Amino acid sequence: MIVPAGTCCIFPVNIDGIQYATAQIVAKRDGKIYLEQIAGIPTEIAVDGKVLRNVRAKGLVSPIYRNIYLLTSAEAENLFLPEEEKYRVQSSIPVSFHKKQDAGLLRKITIGVAGVAEEPVDADFEQAAIYRIDVPSEKGLLSIKYQGDCARLYADGKLLADNFYNGREFLYGLWRLPQGVKQLELRILPMQADEPVYFPREADTTPGEKVIACVLYD
Repeated sequence: MIVPAGTCCIFPVNIDGIQYATAQIVAKRDGKIYLEQIAGIPTEIAVDGKVLRNVRAKGLVSPIYRNIYLLTSAEAENLFLPEEEKYRVQSSIPVSFHKKQDAGLLRKITIGVAGVAEEPVDADFEQAAIYRIDVPSEKGLLSIKYQGDCARLYADGKLLADNFYNGREFLYGLWRLPQGVKQLELRILPMQADEPVYFPREADTTPGEKVIACVLYD
């Protein structure tokens, strides 16, 4: 099997009676299993001792086998949404931020027993660049477009989430915030020259760090 460049998916193995499948599980509801067909990868499903090859998506019209439904990516994105929500245009609002502190000493990247770079520890983030992000009054999905090694998001000194940079945005649902939080703190460790970590092609591996934009999606 050849996986097209840029493809990102998770294939099931020994889940809900499916021995394996080259399609991603999206949901299970009312005894039905919904799979998403991944573009450029022929769908193959091993179930009940047989292998279904080159399966075509039939959407919600009919299952491809017993209780298994195969959807296109567009169908999977709108699964279970009310009809009026499927065509609603998502709005975005810029979120203000400012840099409070430059990064200090670069962390020492150690190689673990598996022969790959180990993740940073808490002490490393004491030398991170610090940004303050103003929390908007609306509750939605916060998208932080940044560049660096990795980042952590805090509220009132408590760690909320972390993100290992891969060229994509750092996402956080503001509905998860405790009441009364008005500001977030983003700590970013700088990208280092010749860093011994795999990054996809779309990632910017220029040494240093920066926040490019913060946006709130409804």
